[in-house]
Amino acid sequence: LPSETEDPSGNDSQNERHIQNSISEESESESRHEEDAAPPAPSLPLEVVLKATPEILSYRQNDIRTWRDLTQLCDFLHPMLGIPERVWAQACDAMGREAASVALACIIQRLSGISRPAGYLRHLADQAAQGRFRPAAMVMALLRADPPRSVAGFAS
Repeated sequence: LPSETEDPSGNDSQNERHIQNSISEESESESRHEEDAAPPAPSLPLEVVLKATPEILSYRQNDIRTWRDLTQLCDFLHPMLGIPERVWAQACDAMGREAASVALACIIQRLSGISRPAGYLRHLADQAAQGRFRPAAMVMALLRADPPRSVAGFAS
């Protein structure tokens, strides 16, 4: 007769509850980690970004009223600048979509002085991955370099 071994750790319902609790704790931990890893949104008002980067407004079909409007426009524009999808995705992952859109708007504003927009955006994404990219600094540099202007195409 084969001998049956007893499980000293408890009955099946206790084991099942432990497994469910472990899975739940694991997924909560993962979602907390993902939230912590997500780059912060730009700390600038959208109107300030658009004031510093009026060139991007010439590409819009509708007013840019929200960050979502800007990010959708940049999703559309990046291939026109020779920025491959993988580079755009890398920038969005490293910076967050809004900050990557700010960077792209700044690149468009200074396009005549940037020979390789994809390489420049890749460099900015690398800087962001190291915690050394601040979209506000790019925007403020543009505002200091150019005379003040009103923002056409921004509806508040």
